[in-house]
Amino acid sequence: GGGGGGGGGHKGLVSLTAGGCAGLAATTVSYPFDLLRTRLATNTGEMAGSLSRITTDVWQSSGIRGFYRGLPTALIGIVPYIAIQLSAFELMKVTFIKLQRQRWLADPTKDAKSSRIGASARGWSKKVDERGTLPVVASSAFGAIAGGVSKIMTLPLDLCKKREQVDLALRGKSIANIMARIVRTEGVSA
Repeated sequence: GGGGGGGGGHKGLVSLTAGGCAGLAATTVSYPFDLLRTRLATNTGEMAGSLSRITTDVWQSSGIRGFYRGLPTALIGIVPYIAIQLSAFELMKVTFIKLQRQRWLADPTKDAKSSRIGASARGWSKKVDERGTLPVVASSAFGAIAGGVSKIMTLPLDLCKKREQVDLALRGKSIANIMARIVRTEGVSA
């Protein structure tokens, strides 16, 4: 049956914690590649397009620490990114399941083929199973929307991270200092 209780909140907290830890680990492991990719995209002139030159330059100027320039900002940014993404997905999923169950209870004989919306909506109108598994179309759409929302909401932190990766003058500056500098020199729309 139904029940609305305490288990769901605990499960959500466990999911957020696990997602956050996975995000922190993945960001830390992949960060040197992100830094090199950013440097490749922003370098012009002699250094343009040369991964080996950029890698050598980072190593010679800063050692292993150079490959992690901006990592604290990235780690701070991944936590709200994961939290927003998982929360938004879960909200859409719960709402969808609730609406599907209400629709089915209102008319259990109705199926996707009799829908007035037509064949293009069949992937959306497939029934949610007893475990709450979403149809692939709904799950894909909700994942894309949740990812987009979380990316937009954490974009200022991502911008700070990218600036730290390419601007040596920002080394050791706080996120607030970096944001203030960007707003002061480039405006809010940067």
